[in-house]
Amino acid sequence: MDHEEAAEEYATFLFDTAMAIFLAGSILGGFVIQPAAEHLGRKKAYMVGVVTYIIACGITILAKEYLSYSLFAASRFISGFGIAILMGLSAITTIECSYINQVNDLHLPIGGVNYRPLSARNKTVKELVTRHVYYPALEIMEPTIDNVGRTNLRTNLGISTQRR
Repeated sequence: MDHEEAAEEYATFLFDTAMAIFLAGSILGGFVIQPAAEHLGRKKAYMVGVVTYIIACGITILAKEYLSYSLFAASRFISGFGIAILMGLSAITTIECSYINQVNDLHLPIGGVNYRPLSARNKTVKELVTRHVYYPALEIMEPTIDNVGRTNLRTNLGISTQRR
């Protein structure tokens, strides 16, 4: 093995180690989410996650400035910890806040169709996308959306509540 291959293998090892350290921080953060949310409340626990991640970003900047792998590894652990808290609590907060508008986010799993810029000029595009993308999604989600929620969804989308 020549010097260049050894250097490449060592760089790969350092990268893989940094990823493992990030995941270790995420695992620890996953264990902390529930007690922190119960003790502090969801919003304050979420802010703890934000502050933790900001601190990790600052440590990452210092690691680059001082060319320190140990600082970089510490920043990866702390950022994994903060991200785990944020990911765990953001799902709960999002579900709580967006019940009525949840169909608007279905373009992510279904396939993206951004009709809003076109719909200002051509209402037909909006109606077509709504009829062929969002109505089938409503049918799939029927057990989770009550009649009032469906009416509000269709009103928010700017379409009639009667199906054509």
